[in-house]
Amino acid sequence: IWMYVQAAVQSGTVALLNDAYMLGRVWFPREIIPLAPVVAGLIDLAMAAVVLVGVVAVQIGTVSLAIVTLPLMLYVLLVWVAAICVFTATITIFLRDVATLVGLFLRLMFIATPVMYPASVVPPELGWVTVVNPFAVIINNLRAVILGLDWPNFATLGVQGAAGTVLFALSLAYLRSVERRMVDVV
Repeated sequence: IWMYVQAAVQSGTVALLNDAYMLGRVWFPREIIPLAPVVAGLIDLAMAAVVLVGVVAVQIGTVSLAIVTLPLMLYVLLVWVAAICVFTATITIFLRDVATLVGLFLRLMFIATPVMYPASVVPPELGWVTVVNPFAVIINNLRAVILGLDWPNFATLGVQGAAGTVLFALSLAYLRSVERRMVDVV
């Protein structure tokens, strides 16, 4: 999951800048450019998921019925990554240093997300981070579902899904509001 997030966000952030020559040409929906890495990364993510579920099935001997909730977690992941990509790509057109800040942000998020450690080792006074951080919510729920430990926490997934959807809509609205100025700046 984290490799997908990092690759998509880093590529999506500079996508409009890298393809700036296309902005002055024929009109097309500009959001396609930063969303391309989000969609392209799904192929790698799908292959990794198949391998992971296969390994878990072999090691544990069974796959939990809760695996049917994977599309919900994938939706939450996609809206957050898409929202971040569209917003940061739009800002990067006007402020070129945003790409560098996004790299730093991703490093900090990696530390704040229980990728290399279980959420149970997070001190209680910092437990709120695993609820506020959308990627922590996704990874914790995926870990529980794939390992057959429990059903996902639908409340936190719902809140993160709704927040991600709103942020994605706001990112698209911001992109459309500055679309005409982008060609002049580039």
